[in-house]
Amino acid sequence: MSSASLLVWHGSRDRRPHLAISQLTALVARELQAIAPVSTGGNTLVLSRPPLVDSAALELSPLPLHENILRFAKQAKSRGWQRVKICPLFLLEGVHAREDIPAEVVAARSQLGGEIELELLPHLGSNWQTIELLATAFSKLPPRGRILLAHGSRRNSAQQKIAEIAFKLKALPAYWHVPPDLEAQIAHLVTNEQKNIAIQPYFLFTGGITDAIAREVRRLQAKFIDANLYLGQPLGATPELATLIRDWIDS
Repeated sequence: MSSASLLVWHGSRDRRPHLAISQLTALVARELQAIAPVSTGGNTLVLSRPPLVDSAALELSPLPLHENILRFAKQAKSRGWQRVKICPLFLLEGVHAREDIPAEVVAARSQLGGEIELELLPHLGSNWQTIELLATAFSKLPPRGRILLAHGSRRNSAQQKIAEIAFKLKALPAYWHVPPDLEAQIAHLVTNEQKNIAIQPYFLFTGGITDAIAREVRRLQAKFIDANLYLGQPLGATPELATLIRDWIDS
C-alpha cells in the first residue's frame, strides 16, 4: 500500500447514500489496514503507517470536487504520503467518469504544483470483479429468468456495455430511462414460459431511483399475476465491495 485513497461518488440529496458511502469508506480502510505492511519494534509488530481513506462527492457537495481533492491531498502529504489514488465509484463510463472527474483532477493538480502525486484510477465498473459481485447477487435470487436493470443512457456505447455484462450473467438487459424497459423484458420472459424472474439493479446504493424501481416491480407483479418477480438489492456498502475496492487500489 503506497498511497492514500479518495473514493469519489456521485453525490445525492438522499441521506441514505451518504450513510452508505461513510460505511463503505470505513470498510475499505479496514481492508487496507489488514494488508498494510508491519515493522518489528522490539517484540511487537507495529503498523508502518495507518491507511488514509476518505470520500468526496462530484455533485451536490458544499465544495467543488477539485477543492476536496486538494484538501485531502494536503492532509495526505502532512501524514507522509507521496501519492493519492482517486477512485471513481461509477459503474459506467459516462460523462462524469470520462470528462468531469478528470477535469477536476487536473484543476487540483495545477494547484498542488507537484508536491504530491494524484493518480486517477479507471471507474469502478471497468473492474471485471464487479461482474462477480453481480453474479453472487443473482445467485441469492431464484434461478431461471434474469434481468439486469441499469439506469440507461442515450449513448449506444453505454447500452452496449450493459448488454455485454448481462450476457455474461445470462440475463436480459433492461433500462430505467430508455428502452427496452423492465416491463418489456418481463413480458418477453413470461412469453417464453420463464415465470420466476430475478431482477438485479445495477446501482451502487439505495436511493430515490431504487425506491421507484421497487414500486414499479410491485406494479408489474400485479400485472403479471402468473409470474414471480424477485427484486435484488444494489451493490451496497458490503464487505465484498470493500474487498474489491481494496484490490483495485492495491493493484
